[in-house]
Amino acid sequence: MIAGGLPAATTRRRHLYGLTGHTPSMDPENALSWLRQVEGQLYRNNRHPSGKQTWVAVVRTPRNGRRNGKLIIALGSSMEEAASAAEGQWQSLFPRGRASH
Repeated sequence: MIAGGLPAATTRRRHLYGLTGHTPSMDPENALSWLRQVEGQLYRNNRHPSGKQTWVAVVRTPRNGRRNGKLIIALGSSMEEAASAAEGQWQSLFPRGRASH
């Protein structure tokens, strides 16, 4: 358990998936650069009645031998948060830093 009574695994998931409270670890230029490098896409939904914007980063990981790549979908309240969350998921799949297709 950590502060606030949440188990550490929950906090890690919140960090990886870009849910509220996640601090982005990249600036806009780095976010776009990383997404280009891994051939990712960035989408914005500004149709919520409250006026909140939601950003979605979508990245397909490379094939691994005969296995198809995985699809990473990360949400954020900013493009930096969504890209940072996607990068966190990518790093959990490729801890050695394999960063491109």
